[in-house]
Amino acid sequence: MSEIRGELYDGQTSRHFPARLLVAADGELQFFWEGGSSSYLMGGVRVSSRLGNTPRYLTLPDGWKFETRDNDAVDSLLRQNRQHGWNAWLHKLESRWHYVVAALAFVVVFVWVMLQYGLPAAAEGIAYRLPATITDDVSEQTLGYLDKHLFAPSELPEAQQTRLQLRFAAMTSSLDSGHDFRLQFRKGGEALGANAFALPSGTIVMTDELVALSENENELAAILAHELGHVMYRHSLRQILQNSVLSLFITYTTGDASSLVVALPMMLVQLGYSRDFEREADRYAHDYMLENGIALEHFAHILSRIEVSHRERREEMKRRGERAKVFEYLSTHPDTGERVKLFMDEKR
Repeated sequence: MSEIRGELYDGQTSRHFPARLLVAADGELQFFWEGGSSSYLMGGVRVSSRLGNTPRYLTLPDGWKFETRDNDAVDSLLRQNRQHGWNAWLHKLESRWHYVVAALAFVVVFVWVMLQYGLPAAAEGIAYRLPATITDDVSEQTLGYLDKHLFAPSELPEAQQTRLQLRFAAMTSSLDSGHDFRLQFRKGGEALGANAFALPSGTIVMTDELVALSENENELAAILAHELGHVMYRHSLRQILQNSVLSLFITYTTGDASSLVVALPMMLVQLGYSRDFEREADRYAHDYMLENGIALEHFAHILSRIEVSHRERREEMKRRGERAKVFEYLSTHPDTGERVKLFMDEKR
C-alpha cells in the first residue's frame, strides 16, 4: 500500500490540515487525518493535470480536496488506474523547452494563417449568406446615425439629383445581386466634405461637395462604379465580419441577429476598407468604364481632386487650432497617388 502526504481541505472554508492518502491494492483511496478518515473509489475522484512542479489536487466526491506536491506519486496512482496517458504526454511537452518553443511557433503560425487566410475566407462565405433583412437593418441604422450626427440635407437642385439618379439606375438595371440599389445625396459638411460610400443594402450616399468637385458626370459615374464594386463584393460586411468574428460566429450559428443589428451600424461607420478591397472595387470600376466607353482618366482626375480637397480641409482645421475631424474611414479612397498612377498606367 503506497502513501501520499498532503493537505486536506473541507471544500467550504480555507481550513486545512495535514493528511495521508493510502492507496490500497484494489485502487481504493483511504484518507487519514487527525481525528478522522474516509475512503473513496478512484472512479469518483478528479485529479488535476500536472503542470511543472505545482501542487496537484484530488477533488473528492463530497467536495473535499486533497493537495499534494508529490507529483510522481500521483502519476503512479494514475498509471495504476490507466488514467495517466494524457497527463503524462502534457507534462512531457511542458517540461522540455524545445517542445514549448515548437508549440509556441505552431500557435503563432496557426494564428497568422487563420488571420491572413482563414478569417477572410470565412468572412466572405458568411457575407454572401447573410439574409437581406440583416443588411437592410444595418444600412438603415447606419444612415440614420449619420443623418443625426454628421450629415445635413442635400442642397443640390432637384433636377440634378434626378439626372444622376437616372444614370445610376441605368448602371444598376442589369445587376442581379438581390440588392435594392439606391442613390441618395447629403451635405457632408466640414466633417465629411467630398465623399461617397456604400451601405451593405446597395444604397450609395454621395455628398453635395463631391458633386460640386466633379467636372462632369463621367467622373461621378466612375466613383459610383467604384462604390458598386464595394456593394457587389460585400466589402463592408466582410470587413465587419473580420473585425467581430466572435459575435458574428454566434449570430451565424444561433440565428439571433438582434445584438448584431444594434452593433454593426457603428462598426460600419468606424471601419475603413482594406487595400485589397479597394483594389477589387477599383477593378470593378475599371471594367465598367471600359465596357461603357468611359475614359479611365475621369476616375484618376476625380480621385486626385478629392485628395487635394481633403488635404486642404485638414490643413485649414489645423490652422484654426482645431482637431482634424475628417472621417477618413468614410473616404474610401486611401493611397490616392498610387491608385491614380495605376489607372493612368492602365490607360496607356
